This record gives sequence, C-alpha cells and structure tokens, in this order.
Amino acid sequence: MWRLYHCQCECGNTVDVAGTMLGKNVNSCGCLRIDVVARPIPIGIRFERLTVVNLLGRIVGKGTIYLCKCDCGNETIADADHLKQGLKKSCGCMHTDVARENVAKGIAANFVGGTNLGNIKSKTLYRNNTSGVRGVRWHPVNNNWLSFINFQGKRYSLGSFDDIEGAKAARKVAEEKLHDTFVKWWKNKESRIAL
Repeated sequence: MWRLYHCQCECGNTVDVAGTMLGKNVNSCGCLRIDVVARPIPIGIRFERLTVVNLLGRIVGKGTIYLCKCDCGNETIADADHLKQGLKKSCGCMHTDVARENVAKGIAANFVGGTNLGNIKSKTLYRNNTSGVRGVRWHPVNNNWLSFINFQGKRYSLGSFDDIEGAKAARKVAEEKLHDTFVKWWKNKESRIAL
C-alpha cells in the first residue's frame, strides 16, 4: 500500500503525490513541465545546422512551430520539442551528407539511393529502444506514442497515438510501403543486372 502526500510546490500550488513518485517522476505540481513547454525559443538560436528564423505559432498536438534556416540555405519547419531534443538537426541534408561520408569511407557498400539496404532489411532493435518496435517512441511531454520511419535520408512522421498499438500499426504499414517495396525493387534490379 502506497502513501499519498499532500505537497506544496515552490510556485504556491498544492498537489497530492504518491510517496513512490516524489523526487522521481514528480518534481512539481506540473508547473515545471508547463514552463519548459511554453518557454519560446529565441530567434537566432542554433540547433546543429538549423537557425531559428521566425515563430510561426502553435499547432494542437505539435506544440510551438518555428521556421528555421538550414546551413545549406534551405528553409524548414520544426516544432520546439524536436529542436530541443535534437531530433531535428537539419532540413534533411545532414542525412544525405552522412550517407555520402559513409559511402566515401567504404562503410556502407550497400547504400542505394540514400538508403542502407542492410539497415532496412534488419529488424534488430537499437539498444536505446524502449517500445519494442523500431520507429516507435514515447513522447514524455505530450504523453503519447510517436511513430516515424527513416527512408532515403529523410525522417517521416507517421503520427502520434494514445496507444502503442496504433503507433506500431502505422510503422508496419510504412515499412511495407517504403522499405519492403524498395528492397523488392532493388532485388529485381540486381537480378536484371546479373543477366
């Protein structure tokens, strides 16, 4: 049986918190989270290759959206959360540059059209995966599951979901449409070249 504690936050609000959560998952009445989410990013701040140019507004489910200028000259739109977490680092050119560098180093002999065939054929989970599915992760700020897929040097958002099953289903459909179709195309191309 856990105990419930009536706590007063530094901001003045009071909140009831289970003793097992104090100092671990709960550090405020919620004001810290609101402050972090609501705090705007100053214009001119850099995140990797992106410089924040303009605040575009707020979109429900996406948060605060910014117009950013990439070092390569392209403009792109990014939400504050992706910028702060390092999930959006460029307009997409960084993936292409990394792929080129890997090919130049001979690391990725199986890179085709900006895609690592070995990587998309593999179903191995990365060590930091907590969902049990590639391309599905928990979004702690919005309290939902995000589904995404990387293909040909770009990351595609497949949506946010209240339950993990929806996120898994979106990822599976995207894998079939993008990865599996691309692998089949490449196998057919290889067999034609071999003839």
